[in-house]
Amino acid sequence: MYRTVEAYILNEAWEKLSKKVQEQAIKCMIDLIGAVSVGYKTSSSLRMTNSAKRLFSGDEATLLVTGEKSSITGAALANGMVANALDIDDGYSMLKGHPGCGIFSGLLAAGEYKKISYKEFLTALIVAYETSIRHGLALHDFYNYYHGSGSWAAFGMAAGMARILEMPEEQIREALGIADFNAPLTPVMRSVETPAMGKDGVYGGSLIGAAAVIMAQEGTTARRYILHEEKYAEYIHSLGEDYKFLDLYFKFFTCCRWAHGPICGSIELMKKNQIDYRDISNVNVLTFKAAEALYKGKPTDTEEAQYNVAYPIAAAIVYGEVGPAQVLDDKIVDPKILDMMDKMKFIIDDAFEKAFPAKRLCEVEIILKDGSVYKSGLCQPIGEPKDNISIDDIIVKFNKLTESVYSESSQEKLLDILKNPDTDVRMDEIIQMMIHFRKPEEKEIIIH
Repeated sequence: MYRTVEAYILNEAWEKLSKKVQEQAIKCMIDLIGAVSVGYKTSSSLRMTNSAKRLFSGDEATLLVTGEKSSITGAALANGMVANALDIDDGYSMLKGHPGCGIFSGLLAAGEYKKISYKEFLTALIVAYETSIRHGLALHDFYNYYHGSGSWAAFGMAAGMARILEMPEEQIREALGIADFNAPLTPVMRSVETPAMGKDGVYGGSLIGAAAVIMAQEGTTARRYILHEEKYAEYIHSLGEDYKFLDLYFKFFTCCRWAHGPICGSIELMKKNQIDYRDISNVNVLTFKAAEALYKGKPTDTEEAQYNVAYPIAAAIVYGEVGPAQVLDDKIVDPKILDMMDKMKFIIDDAFEKAFPAKRLCEVEIILKDGSVYKSGLCQPIGEPKDNISIDDIIVKFNKLTESVYSESSQEKLLDILKNPDTDVRMDEIIQMMIHFRKPEEKEIIIH
């Protein structure tokens, strides 16, 4: 049992972890590398990269969009946007948010700077997950407010970075206190109703998490954080024993998780009954209140396509999938998808509302022009902890997600490294591979 968060950060060790925990870390790593490998293609990622270049100078870490160098903090800011750019990263149901993308960019920057081993990076990644999830649970309870991922992931990022940078215990405490005290508010329901690049506030949390570490190294103090409150003592004492990141879900569609249940139900109905989307008259979706609150307008950018309840379901009905090919900025003008959106109606179901956020339940009803009615029955998203998503499942996702970015041979080379915690390839080398393995046409990034 650990008495302090700092003790856990300093003493977690790969060799002490169960095989289940180690495999979860590898799954998360492959999943996150997939997310940033394709997320760099969005306009939001380019804009944040250009912002980081104006705000920060340095040569400590790589900007994933362009391959240029910046400070650790600059890279954390820019690559934090990249990590969440396509909303395809993992999530934790009881936080209604995304730990992985919120912690990843700062750890990448610090890992590259220190040229650490892959195994040590995986250990720091676990530290960051475990501390961010606990901080999020305490934060939501303490303030009784739904904070987006950036608010609590900043704490976990600071924890993971502090381990990588080998900071002493007293500096770690100050870094965690700074991240806790200055974390962004991130009113995520505003993004739900009015989608924009803010989304889950990940880039803001990334900036604060990384800056907190640098500030603590330079002597800035904070001393306390929410987990010091007595009622959250169990969150600290269970560190190293109760691995909460084992309860992550994994996403298989590039949009808000709240639309994934209807997507799954729609795809299954279309396949099972061999429905031609052109024969559809109406689509009714029974869901919970937060999902119904998602934006329903015709998207004008990828953020409005992702934080949308109608668009991704319509895309799933027409194409049987929701990925980069459906949500990137140049793909969202497809008239077949836009026409399908006009046929959709959303209804709040009291039972589904009561089950949320522990479960995201829904039901889809498709009515054809000839009057035929097809109902999905109760459905929910794939990728939940109960689904026991395997490394092989994540590899299939990675290959599908990055097929426009990497050749099959490049995918295989990256995956051979990422599957092997004992690889001799360092984190700085992995980051360079991610950039240099891109297909020739993917390397032509225009800086505005």
